[in-house]
Amino acid sequence: PRSDVSQAQAFYDATEQSVIDAQNSLDDANLALTVIVGPRADHVAPMREDIPLPTPEPASADAWVASARQDNFSVRTAQLKMEAASRDVSVQRGRGLPTFALTGSSSKITQDEVLGGNQTLDTVGVSFTWPLFQGGAVASAVRQSRALYRQAQAAYDATQRDTERQTRAAFRGIVSGIQRISAARRAVNSGRD
Repeated sequence: PRSDVSQAQAFYDATEQSVIDAQNSLDDANLALTVIVGPRADHVAPMREDIPLPTPEPASADAWVASARQDNFSVRTAQLKMEAASRDVSVQRGRGLPTFALTGSSSKITQDEVLGGNQTLDTVGVSFTWPLFQGGAVASAVRQSRALYRQAQAAYDATQRDTERQTRAAFRGIVSGIQRISAARRAVNSGRD
């Protein structure tokens, strides 16, 4: 009997410590609420006892991850940066290709009849430019743009992985939070009996 009494006293003391910690947490939360709503916290509606806690729909973390990969702004931004870097490779390659240009101009000179009268001059031309040697500038720019593309691709992959990790963690947090609340409700109901 003596050991049973000592054990019961130990459980009571451990429970009392938890109650003290919970009271301190409640006081801190009330102070934080006062910071948000002001000193008149009595205007805040009391918490309902029957808050429904539905599980997330869809109930699969994979579905949420797929949605996050499509709709997350960070992932979309990284994808667009990767696509822009990919197009820049082609732009840099194009700097070494020949170019054709069609030019045209028209001019009108108004003067006295003594000097030859009014004259109109129309010209049309075609120009061809081919940069044969630029000291390796084009090849260097292509290498640089390829490296920037690989960097953007790595950033995109990292953003996707980070978004997946955050989405799975948030899903698990919601599901485990619902389970914890349900378990706490059952414990309160068991304690009342």
